[in-house]
Amino acid sequence: MSTSDTITIIRDPNHWLGKRFTLANDGSPRKESNVMVSFGIAEQRHVPDAATMADLLREVADDPNAAIINACFPAIPVGERFVVLSENEMEKRGIGGKDRASKLGVHAVKMKVGGEVLHKAVGRFKDNVRPSSWQLLDRDVDQQTPAEFGTAMDFDAWLAAMGKLLPGVVSAPMVRAGSSSARVLHAGTPVGAGNGHLWVQIANADDAERLHVALLVRAAELGMAWRKVNKHGKAGALTTIIDASVLIPGRLVFCGKPTAGDGLEVLEQTVEVMGGDKRVDTSAVRLPSADVVREVTRRAGVEMSVRQGKGNSLAVDAYDLALDTEIETQGGDVLTVRDALDHLEGPEDKLRCQTPFRASESFAGVLRRGSEGRPCLFDVGTGTTHWLNNDEHTVADFENENDRVIADINACIDAHELVGEEPEELLEAVAVRIADIPAAERAQAQVTELIARLTAAGCDREAAAQALQREAEAAQPAQAASRLQAGVLFLPAREVLSRVGPTDWLVNSLFETDAIGIFNGESGSYKSFLTAGAGLCVAAGCAWHGEKVKPGPVVYIAGEGHNGFAKRMAAWGHHHGIAVGELPFFLSARAVPLLDKKMAAEVERQVKEIAEQRGAPRLVVIDTLGRNFGEGDENKSNDIYRFIEHIDRHLRAPFKATIAIVHHTGLADKGRGRGSSAIGQAVDFEYLVEKPEPFVSRLTAIKMKDGPLPPERYFRAQEITLDMDGASSLVLDGLQRYDSPREKTARMGRAQVQMLDILRRSAEGLLDGWVTLADWRRAGVGECVLPALNDRQRFHAIVRSLKERKLVEMDGDRARPVGCVGDE
Repeated sequence: MSTSDTITIIRDPNHWLGKRFTLANDGSPRKESNVMVSFGIAEQRHVPDAATMADLLREVADDPNAAIINACFPAIPVGERFVVLSENEMEKRGIGGKDRASKLGVHAVKMKVGGEVLHKAVGRFKDNVRPSSWQLLDRDVDQQTPAEFGTAMDFDAWLAAMGKLLPGVVSAPMVRAGSSSARVLHAGTPVGAGNGHLWVQIANADDAERLHVALLVRAAELGMAWRKVNKHGKAGALTTIIDASVLIPGRLVFCGKPTAGDGLEVLEQTVEVMGGDKRVDTSAVRLPSADVVREVTRRAGVEMSVRQGKGNSLAVDAYDLALDTEIETQGGDVLTVRDALDHLEGPEDKLRCQTPFRASESFAGVLRRGSEGRPCLFDVGTGTTHWLNNDEHTVADFENENDRVIADINACIDAHELVGEEPEELLEAVAVRIADIPAAERAQAQVTELIARLTAAGCDREAAAQALQREAEAAQPAQAASRLQAGVLFLPAREVLSRVGPTDWLVNSLFETDAIGIFNGESGSYKSFLTAGAGLCVAAGCAWHGEKVKPGPVVYIAGEGHNGFAKRMAAWGHHHGIAVGELPFFLSARAVPLLDKKMAAEVERQVKEIAEQRGAPRLVVIDTLGRNFGEGDENKSNDIYRFIEHIDRHLRAPFKATIAIVHHTGLADKGRGRGSSAIGQAVDFEYLVEKPEPFVSRLTAIKMKDGPLPPERYFRAQEITLDMDGASSLVLDGLQRYDSPREKTARMGRAQVQMLDILRRSAEGLLDGWVTLADWRRAGVGECVLPALNDRQRFHAIVRSLKERKLVEMDGDRARPVGCVGDE
């Protein structure tokens, strides 16, 4: 008999387990959970096939005090009843010592439950269980589920999607059953429409824990992952079309009979045997390289990294914790991470709490400070360490880059200590990170401290020293790269002074020739419209919003949206009366991973072919950094320096071109570029592009290496209709003066301010911004700004006032917000 074909049934004789449904005051269904199994009676069943699994589910389905554990306790024979206790309950009963190790294993007890005496007790710890070959694919549809994966996706479509995530699943032994919320009816409709349980048998039960991470990463690769909002209304963890955390061994699965209050009905459980007889080979779901994992999860919404944990498990680092993330402590207080940190004085202090990133009531979270102060919250249930996100943990917190890298390495050691890594695995993970130190020879004292920490964690001191030294030396060639070209290196003072002259602008007051710079901005701030417009002006030799340019070829490396870019070019040409098709403007057919040295060299080769035909490019635009970065990490300074070095060597230096990089701002700090601050240190100029209100863009200079900062500029987006089936795009017009919305509304009445706000909100969702007067007036009545009676007279008086203030512009029976005065 294989222990992997075993499922554990657990019952709490004194409390219902699972889900209870009642009606809230407004009549809507409300769900609450009881997952605190401090004392349970367990029995293990041998489940070799789907028919046996179906019988087990039917048995449990009628018992509100029962649940299932997707694992077995191998130290206890199948069929023998025993006691399962929580850690707190073991301490109350004096079972085991104060530390976790003494609580592991089977303990001899004598406990009378009803008329039965039980002699064995175990703690419900992951170390005490072995995964079952039967694992649950738990579909949980809610309001946050994207439409294509929600109730519109029937079971067959969902199973086909599961086949992409988990190849071979459709041919495996399967048992389909209703989830708790799918069994409860409210007004004849299931509370959890679309939800359901699908039990599937896998070939290697010990791979279940690895699988829960691998499936989530695969979902991110396939565009089937999204970020949920947690129970406190804050940004939470990544999820997909199943709750992958259920695959963690030892998790409780609530498939007993749900309890329901008045006005709700509980259906009988439906159980269906389906599929084939070939168990799923989960090894087909492979994890990509570490760089790809970070890239695909970052795109999905939460950057994650994965490393080897104990045995066949994986440990996960997720950079999704924020200072305003709310956590609930065991005392019942709900605190932000910022406030909770005040209770932690040193790196050894811990705060037990509920994990905010999944539906849990078991206080499975441990909040602590890393040794360098970077907060982290370890989720015992999933083995995930949630670190303070990279936007809130920046290099500005440290005196130099070495300090930041050392802090990240110390955080790595903290994470390994939390999950109990083997010393060899810990040493390997730290050795890889030492290469990120830009000047390892200047950080010897810090490296010595790292060796001391590694030794205290159980690593061999000599092996640690050798590994760190080896990696540091290997990193030196990349760290030593610079802009020095072959030839004479030193010039006499007279020759240096002979080169002094006025600033050599490519676009006057925007950027110089032969320089590298960056334009940071949020999505929708018109940063790409701005750089594309400047590039087209250079290619055409026409003034950029009144500023002179040096004409010449332009190369635009676009990472996405090529069809939209064609409309953008056509709209610009139509607006300026220029035949864009004749300009020396060259757009890439795809994104280019410029962190790859061979690809950067290939770009140089193809640009040289352009130069031979049309002349050397004056300007190269890289839009965006993220799309054209490649398999690297924007948060690592070493990768950023290599990215800049490749651009410098293969694009700036050979052609004496200006390089303009378009980049996204961070999630938390909208005033700087996303990722490592090394990007701002490495460039010659830096701009921030913002959107203060709809259709308005603000350009602010942050850095100008060899001159004073240019003044702020403002632009208004204007729609241009093209002669192609009504297609349109936007162009930016410069503004001679801009009045902020606050300045212009300071002396207005409340109704005027509210109606202007309604117009702006209505215009935000429209490409051209024009809103009909009828729609605007109806919205004002609907939001009780205008009186239901005589609203027309009041409405037109407000419209006249806003028009006189030049806050709206009119076009017959349409209006749109202006917020600007100037070249319209």
